[in-house]
Amino acid sequence: MQDETGNFLRIAEQDFGKCFSGQENRLRGDPELHFLLGPMHNLSRYGRGGSLILVIEMIEQAALEILAAAASVRHLNALLEDAAGDNLDIRSAQALIVRNRTVVNEHLLNIMPRLTVVGRLGTGLDNIDVGALRARGITLVTGRGANAISVAEWVIGYLFMVMKTYREADASVRQGRWDRHLGGHELAGRTMGIVGMGDIGRRVARRVRALGLKVVACDPRLGPHDDLIEDGTLTVLPLPGLLEQADFVSVHVPLTPATRGLIGREEFARMKEGAYLIQTSRGGVVDEEALARALASGHLAGSLVDVLECEPPANGHPLLSQPNCVLTPHVAGLTVEARERVDTSVARSVVEVLGREAPVPS
Repeated sequence: MQDETGNFLRIAEQDFGKCFSGQENRLRGDPELHFLLGPMHNLSRYGRGGSLILVIEMIEQAALEILAAAASVRHLNALLEDAAGDNLDIRSAQALIVRNRTVVNEHLLNIMPRLTVVGRLGTGLDNIDVGALRARGITLVTGRGANAISVAEWVIGYLFMVMKTYREADASVRQGRWDRHLGGHELAGRTMGIVGMGDIGRRVARRVRALGLKVVACDPRLGPHDDLIEDGTLTVLPLPGLLEQADFVSVHVPLTPATRGLIGREEFARMKEGAYLIQTSRGGVVDEEALARALASGHLAGSLVDVLECEPPANGHPLLSQPNCVLTPHVAGLTVEARERVDTSVARSVVEVLGREAPVPS
């Protein structure tokens, strides 16, 4: 068991090799990351017996209670290399629930032969081998849409952060300067470009339009009769035209082979001088080195980056040295309210799938 689990861990490191190389000490201090490097002794048991649900990474207590009311639950902060030492046989689990740090691939699935459902506490699927699940007939449930409000508000908050001067104005008063030239700028009349018009992109569009911004959007799924087009909320443009017009560009696409590196050196060159980039989609969609160069040159005025290709960033990451780049630790969708919505929604869906597969004994 240890050898097989250890093999999974080595494969996980291989999958994310360049992200974790040289970061062992930092990762060991992060309870959500160091399952990639070695053992951790933090196992909690809940539930009434019956089906076994394995939960890896953080989860809200309300969601654990939903799961425990229907099945036996094992909750770990991370997948243990020495899982057998805690008498946890992951082979027997019928359900697996993860967030975004656990790699669900062929190697893990091979040591979980009884698995019937995987729950993803979030929306991105770049850590899930969807094809492998489909081939095995394993159901995948996600928290799709449950954190969209939180991400949209994170984007809106950044607009106010860069256009208003609350902290500078507060400092001027406290320092006795009473500087009346710190009024900042208006958002109204500026242009927001939204790349990707899924649930989050649509919520951003409605919110910024209500603030008086013009909205231009790029998404091949937008048809001429989309309600956001018919009601005048936005105008559809190809990506080059959007980049040339927008004062703010907000990216909301999944990470796929087609979107990897979607915003890179050429795209930054097309953006207006003094524009801002907002990246809350998935790491890998934006070329981070090219973004750092665009910020350092002054071509872009600033950026908000909540997601990185390798998380957390290694020492020396080019964006860490850019003072005009606001870096946040993949938390745009993790408000208290969103976490509870996502986690309880996924928990209920997992219980429902298990109930269809076989009744849980009372």
